[in-house]
Amino acid sequence: MLEQAVRDVRQFKPRHDLILEDDSPENVHVILDGFACRYKLLPDGGRQIMACLVPGDCCDLHVPILSKIDHTIGTLTACKVALLPHTVIETMTTQSRSITRALWWSTLADQGASSCLDGARLAM
Repeated sequence: MLEQAVRDVRQFKPRHDLILEDDSPENVHVILDGFACRYKLLPDGGRQIMACLVPGDCCDLHVPILSKIDHTIGTLTACKVALLPHTVIETMTTQSRSITRALWWSTLADQGASSCLDGARLAM
């Protein structure tokens, strides 16, 4: 089902921003190859990396609920990325409990890793 849903796959160079903070992307971005990250720009122009994204990671599943993304997604290396319209994700989750469960686990694991990073920053 997932393979059939992927119709738009794009190649990106290293250090390319896929989604900018405050964007409302129309697609869910899935890293197929390469490495990317979630980051926030700091007042001094630096970047605070919030999470590393590896092949298989969805970058922005929560956007349809929150309407905007609160960080930037950028590539660290050359990346191959699948773009799935939110409507496709909605259809897949209504048709397959397994996909729904996998996406929930992905979101929870990402949130857990983000919480660990927040704790590490507080401890420093």
